[in-house]
Amino acid sequence: MKSSIQFSTIRSWLYITFFMVLFCLSGCSKVGSVIPVDQRMELSEAGQVNEIYNYRGLTVMYTYILQDGNLQLSGRTSIPGRVDSFDLRVLFLDSSGKVLQQKLLYSIGYRQGWWKGGPFFAKTFQVPPGTTGLSFTYSFTPHRGRR
Repeated sequence: MKSSIQFSTIRSWLYITFFMVLFCLSGCSKVGSVIPVDQRMELSEAGQVNEIYNYRGLTVMYTYILQDGNLQLSGRTSIPGRVDSFDLRVLFLDSSGKVLQQKLLYSIGYRQGWWKGGPFFAKTFQVPPGTTGLSFTYSFTPHRGRR
């Protein structure tokens, strides 16, 4: 009986570790981490800017206006396949690509689906001092079928 409990506990910890690694590999970025050059977009104050960001299955089609230290950011996102939950964040970067700050852009809770609010976002943020670029990050829970 005791070895069965130990095996079950070990298996539980392995599952927890697996999902934590999966979560971080799916796109989490910590403040202070450096984003690779191919994932950075330079900010411009040249009026309305339209861009498309593609990375690891994530596509973000967005428009922004940077004016007086405020960023008006709107757009939509798509990922391949179905998910049970999804969070999209914008990363504010300095000239070396270091993450200065991250803000939540869009979130769907567990099994709410795209149809309840859609994959659209529109937010205004105060840009942190020293920000020269943007990137995006995301996290999700894969769809596990019907329960």
